[in-house]
Amino acid sequence: MRQAFKHPRHLSHLWMILLALPVLAAVYAFETFAAGRPSAAAATLDVIFSLPGGYYDQDVQLEIGEPDAAAYVLFTTDGSAPTHANGAIYIQPIRLSAAAPAVTVIRARAVLPDGELGPVVSASYFVGLRTTLPLLSLIVEPDDLWDNEHGIYANPLGKGDEWERPVDITYAGENRKLGFHIPAGVRIHGGESRLRPKKGLRLYFRQEYGASQLEYPLFANGEVETFKRLVLHNGGQDWHTHGSWNWTLMRNQLMDRLALELGGYAARSQPALLFVNGEPWGIYYVRERIDRYFLAAHYDVASADLLNSPEHAWDANVAMGDREHWDHLMRFLETHNLTNPADYAYVQTQVDIANFIDYNLLQIYAADVDWPHHNVQQLRPRVQGGRWQWMFWDSDHCFGALPHGHVDSNILERTLDRDHPETDGRDALLLRRLLENPDFVRRFLSRAADLLNTTLAPPAVIAHVDDLAAALGPDIGYESVHWGGSTNWEASVEELRDFARRRPDLVRRQIVERFGLDGTAQLAFETPDSGSGYVAVNGGPARELPWQGVYFHTVPIQITAAPAPGYRFAGWLPPNLPQTPVITLTVTAAQTIAPRFEPLDKDAPRPGDVIFTDYRMGEWFELRVARPGGVDLRGWRITDNDAKTATDEGSLIFADDSALARVPRGTTIRIIVGEGNFKDDLSVCDRRMTLHVDSPVLDARTDPGFNLGPSDNLVLLAPGPTPAFSDDLGIAFVANGAAVTPTSFGALADGVQPTQ
Repeated sequence: MRQAFKHPRHLSHLWMILLALPVLAAVYAFETFAAGRPSAAAATLDVIFSLPGGYYDQDVQLEIGEPDAAAYVLFTTDGSAPTHANGAIYIQPIRLSAAAPAVTVIRARAVLPDGELGPVVSASYFVGLRTTLPLLSLIVEPDDLWDNEHGIYANPLGKGDEWERPVDITYAGENRKLGFHIPAGVRIHGGESRLRPKKGLRLYFRQEYGASQLEYPLFANGEVETFKRLVLHNGGQDWHTHGSWNWTLMRNQLMDRLALELGGYAARSQPALLFVNGEPWGIYYVRERIDRYFLAAHYDVASADLLNSPEHAWDANVAMGDREHWDHLMRFLETHNLTNPADYAYVQTQVDIANFIDYNLLQIYAADVDWPHHNVQQLRPRVQGGRWQWMFWDSDHCFGALPHGHVDSNILERTLDRDHPETDGRDALLLRRLLENPDFVRRFLSRAADLLNTTLAPPAVIAHVDDLAAALGPDIGYESVHWGGSTNWEASVEELRDFARRRPDLVRRQIVERFGLDGTAQLAFETPDSGSGYVAVNGGPARELPWQGVYFHTVPIQITAAPAPGYRFAGWLPPNLPQTPVITLTVTAAQTIAPRFEPLDKDAPRPGDVIFTDYRMGEWFELRVARPGGVDLRGWRITDNDAKTATDEGSLIFADDSALARVPRGTTIRIIVGEGNFKDDLSVCDRRMTLHVDSPVLDARTDPGFNLGPSDNLVLLAPGPTPAFSDDLGIAFVANGAAVTPTSFGALADGVQPTQ
């Protein structure tokens, strides 16, 4: 440890030394005055701190000003509200020394001449700490924690409003700047971990405390900055006193990162050093809570069925909605055979298959030994066509967490084993039934190969481990200040890296054995022998070359050649491959291929000539001309179809109008889709054009049905050599959370990259 901390029980001696005034020992006991709510007269008598709470790297001289000349000030340093019985009289500035690093909590209030007490004002001071993690201080009335009758820590199984207590919160985040100081409520959080010494906590922001919500950008790159509830996660089972022999405090966060990278549902989190009433409590994760506020903020889900471990014998519960729809699906699976295409098609209307596959594969890869019978969270938005999707939360038994988990744990076999005591019920029924369908099997195996080659490849996972370890490492010693323990944390982190190195090949071997495959083979992509470009595999992102992956024998692979700007597809090597930009291969042995590209004609349209710059679903979108010299937009089209040749939705086609023949670079074109009395503006003098969907220069009749709905995609295409839509050239693509991608649309082969 870099410095020692002063335990609150010693702080009375500290203050005596600092102030050198015996009067601090004097207290006044008036039994007729409680420490509770002040009268109307006293309610306005807030004391004034000369310095706000927060981080200070130098000595602090704190003055406390009384609001009334006739009043005096009482203060405490142990988290309790000052009273005549426990408060010290403020006489002179309080000195906090940076040479004795500590977190000091001050609670102060004015006392009127008649002895009446004013409101309590609280502040936390982080002075002289040499740490790297954000700092989080909670000030809680000690009896609210430890009292045998009503203390939440002394009664950890207590749940609900009656077990919520007031708390004062101070957070110093990036660069030690004061992030927020806010009142809230606090409860104990967790399941089995409630019985452990280091318990999780949950924060509630309510108007009755003074703030109905927290408004602060807690999470890097997070779109949500408003919170009603937060969890202070203790690490769960991934903590040394919870029986984990190789604890890291990183397993939940590693799983959440991987899930979010795949576009899945998971909570964001931020590690912080927690101090309660000035005492160091180690590393906690400030974490979003998955509830109705989380779903509304992140996914615009206003109503849903949210189930926790719905098939667990004793831990199943309904967090939102009900389980009627889920039970109906379970009964359907028990009475139908998904080898029947109609039955399989029905299940696809009830379940988000892509989400379900990713969820299962990530759990299998991570070797989660506390799943699928437990730790399952799933939701179904209560909207027309709402389908079941799965989320990640409790992942502390993953990634070889000893003593139960190991790098070679066969979670796939365990999950599908009908005779396994923990998975023989309906816990894995959906996956077992879906794997009866050959189309699902192909999709499952194809996705497994893709993930093991990309998101779950050793370098990718190790990069996450390194990043998490770099954040915790400098401050990991604070865990032992309060909780003890001597496990070699660095060695445990190295075990995570070893898991990442070894696990992909072990999972491939387990898949080969379970599905009776002939094995795997390496497919290598060489740098183009001409031109410049990329490849995308099975609808994934474009990858720089050279690149290679391992694939299962006999499982088809779709490969797309994606030209770089200024180039077009010119073929494949070896020449016996189909000479189209999108091909399908079935590997049975190691193979090497290379795309070929050639320069576009100088005057030919190319991806990026025009880009999407703004998008408001249901109302309007904007384009901006980026090509030097401008563009001729006549014959270009904008479509919200799901493929180049599809006509299930529609297109807007720019008409043969002279105003569109030469649109200069830098021109913004707003196209209004919503209702209203709008006038076209075709002048480019101010580098802005405005068109309405009913404009005579926009043809909506050739391919009718264009609309701009929620989570829709839009693609801009230039006309190809024939009138057919299929040879149009992709120019730009935008999606607002849509599942459609440039690859699935077919525009990636033109070199189009997505704009989100």
